[in-house]
Amino acid sequence: MQCLQHSWYVSVDWQIYMFIWIIPVVMLSHPRIGLLCAGALAIGSSAAVTVNAYMYSYQPLPLYGQPQLDKTLDMMKFIYYRPYVHVTSYAVGIMLGYAVSAHVGLKLPRWARAALWTMSTMLALLVVFGPFKWLRGDSWLGADAVAYAGLSKLAWALSLSWVVFACASGRGGFVSRFLSWRPLIPLSRLSYGAYLIHSPLYLIRAGIMRERLSLQHFNLVKDFFGCLTMSFLMAYLLYLVCEAPVASLEKLLLAPATRRIQAGNSQKDATSEVSHGEHGREQVCVTVSSAQRYIITETKCRL
Repeated sequence: MQCLQHSWYVSVDWQIYMFIWIIPVVMLSHPRIGLLCAGALAIGSSAAVTVNAYMYSYQPLPLYGQPQLDKTLDMMKFIYYRPYVHVTSYAVGIMLGYAVSAHVGLKLPRWARAALWTMSTMLALLVVFGPFKWLRGDSWLGADAVAYAGLSKLAWALSLSWVVFACASGRGGFVSRFLSWRPLIPLSRLSYGAYLIHSPLYLIRAGIMRERLSLQHFNLVKDFFGCLTMSFLMAYLLYLVCEAPVASLEKLLLAPATRRIQAGNSQKDATSEVSHGEHGREQVCVTVSSAQRYIITETKCRL
């Protein structure tokens, strides 16, 4: 954690996965109970963050530009790195998965779709640009900061939920076409490696600086794209050296079991086709016999 401090995400992800899988299992037999549990988790997580932010005057998000660095470190230690803070996003994702599987064909009028797109966009913009004044240096000791600390993750998850549901149900429009653009596929596979690498690049950049940096827009944009390009290039090397070999070994180890499962499924399909075929031949024979009896009866009547 000290070498790669931003790898806290892996630890939090694992801890949440240790218990969150119970809710989808419950949903298989009792959907309403599962939805209530997921909703209670989302609301409880947001409420806990709100209470802590109010009682201990924590920052609404890590504010590295603030002069009180100890406040930033306390917020990251007691809020940002804690698993219960991020349960909200997972709970909303579970409810979204149920909505996609059970109500993907839901008919929504045009005004409802427009309202949902508007709300989703407004929530996303509020989460991204809401902290501007605190990042600028203004005081975060206020009710708006407490509300942002407790509700920002819920708002962001709800915003993305409509985008996912709209794309999954064929209502995404140009957003769905852009997200399905094939050149984005390799970038998505490198995104986690870029996430792991980008922070050390900034640390190296800060360590080799010998003069103060002028914080102008051009310099910031240049540094951003430079770090972005280097992160994805090094992520590609990381993929070739680590991820691809491990994935190949995994396929080799799991191939026999996969082949057995596929063989069993193929045998079941073949048996089903044979049974359907025999049933079909029986129906044809019955139909032909009935037709023959009908023709013979009609002939006798005419004679």
